[in-house]
This record gives sequence, C-alpha cells and structure tokens, in this order.
Amino acid sequence: MSTGLTARIAANVRGELLRQCVSVGWLAYALGMSHSDLAQRLDGAVSFNTVELGAIADHLGVTVAALIAAPG
Repeated sequence: MSTGLTARIAANVRGELLRQCVSVGWLAYALGMSHSDLAQRLDGAVSFNTVELGAIADHLGVTVAALIAAPG
C-alpha cells in the first residue's frame, strides 16, 4: 500500500519523465535497475530510497526537493 508521500513522489517522477519525454526504460537503464523494479516504484507499490531519488534527480536535471514537493 502506498503512503501519501510515496504516491506523491511516484507521481512527480512520472510527471517529470513525461515533461522531458524520457522513457521508463531509459531511466531504469540509467539507474541500473530493472524495468519492473522501477515500474513498482512508479506505481507507488515500493518507495524510492534516498539514493534512488538522488540518482533520478541527477539524471533528470532536477532537484530532489522538486521530486518530493507537493503540487501547488
């Protein structure tokens, strides 16, 4: 089950992937993670850890804070 924070981070990462036209497959490869492992995190079934969030932020050129931020 996904917590509010887990769901929000997953939604923010998915949104950034869409904004940048980056595929889940590309990001999974860049992170050294299987597509299915990343999909579980993007679905909110598994939480991203801090190392993964940092790597995602680096690869997408955004801050970790942007990936955690509430919409608004």
